[in-house]
Amino acid sequence: MRPASLVSALLLLPLLFAPAWATPPVILDNQWVLNEDDSDDINQRLQGLTILRTEPISLVKADRERKESGMTRQKQVYDELQLSKERQLMRKVEDLGDLTRILHTTRLGVTSTDTTVTLAYEDGFTRTLTPRPGGPRYSAKGDEFVETGIGRSMVFWRGKQLVVETLLAPRGTMMETFNTTPDGAQLEVRTVLRNPDWLVNPEILRVFDRAP
Repeated sequence: MRPASLVSALLLLPLLFAPAWATPPVILDNQWVLNEDDSDDINQRLQGLTILRTEPISLVKADRERKESGMTRQKQVYDELQLSKERQLMRKVEDLGDLTRILHTTRLGVTSTDTTVTLAYEDGFTRTLTPRPGGPRYSAKGDEFVETGIGRSMVFWRGKQLVVETLLAPRGTMMETFNTTPDGAQLEVRTVLRNPDWLVNPEILRVFDRAP
């Protein structure tokens, strides 16, 4: 190889091995304050978030079988109490735990480095996210999901959107997307919750303005 060619090749090495995330496609950094008028009413969105313990048809069937079987009064009272408990569980609102800190925050601080994005919520809770270079990747072992404070998450950029896919315990998922509006004046946070135990799977839009 000629000396000039060798020098050129050496100069290209840092570019070839530079991390793919060195330049985030959009800068989300700022202190953001919730714009309630532009955001969904979160209490309304979560209103139907109830636990589905037993299919209603099973309650109807159990009630019919009880009446037709001619069971003793004692057994009848016991079964009625059990049915009542099941109906109460069906109407019980799910406890979201740490998710409440995220969904109900009215202030959000975002700071980033070349490799991480840190989200700071108003109660002092923070999450440090590391976007994957090259986008999402799913494997049998699930090693691409790492602990982020509320569950195991995979973080990546989709165009100019920061996407956070989180596996919740004991089951279910939360998908969050973060992006600024075209003029950069607002931060839009879209959250989609999925859980087979819930009667509804809410989708929530929260819009934040730059803090004065």
